[in-house]
Amino acid sequence: MLEEIDKPLDIFEKSAGGIVLRDGGFYPEKEPEKAYEIMLSPLIKLVYSPRFALFNSDWINKNGITILWFPRFWCVTMTSSQTLRMRVFSGFPDSSMQEMLDIDDRDELMEYLEKRSIEADKKVKKTDGKSFMVSRLEIEKFYLGGRFFYYWFEFCIQALFCTLLFSVFYRFVGARSNTKLKFSEIFCSSFYAAMPPMLIASFFPALDLPFLQFNTVFLIGYFIYFLYVLNYLEQNATENSSLQKGD
Repeated sequence: MLEEIDKPLDIFEKSAGGIVLRDGGFYPEKEPEKAYEIMLSPLIKLVYSPRFALFNSDWINKNGITILWFPRFWCVTMTSSQTLRMRVFSGFPDSSMQEMLDIDDRDELMEYLEKRSIEADKKVKKTDGKSFMVSRLEIEKFYLGGRFFYYWFEFCIQALFCTLLFSVFYRFVGARSNTKLKFSEIFCSSFYAAMPPMLIASFFPALDLPFLQFNTVFLIGYFIYFLYVLNYLEQNATENSSLQKGD
């Protein structure tokens, strides 16, 4: 994953130098009072503006992603050549406030950015005269942490969905409708059974194999292990039932 951001970071360091936290905002190390744009990749552009008055809507990437960097807030817009609709994510450095909305045109975007700029100036707390330099290593840690969280969140959602789906089919479809186990027991058992295949499958994206990706490995491993576990529980339930009848 580091290889994906090595070149953009090199371009960023050459143009901006780095990121400095001072006076309640994040500023580039080089020329912090100047507005400029940086092409990090063919589809990703970084636009920095120390004040909203210096920002130009023409800097928005016409087909791709634009990261709008203001000292006290940031936004990400995604545009397409087929539509003018923009998706905007934004947040403040001093809070967890984030929102996602649709912007129909550039005039509406400018109105939104002006409003956000005024709000940010009011809400961001002023710091003392000390400054803090954000190193490249910290940017890489933030990137890797975000990607790691995203992957695990995706894995857990997929595992939970498959667990629920397989539990329903096992309990209510075909011959398994006569199972000795309750649905809650099947669901809990299948949830626990999903953990080993999920842990094993989570290593495969790092191998970057053409066919053995997370989804494929997880579904195969989970299906086999899930049936093994439930068949084992069914046998125990049948044996316990027979013993109770014998007593």
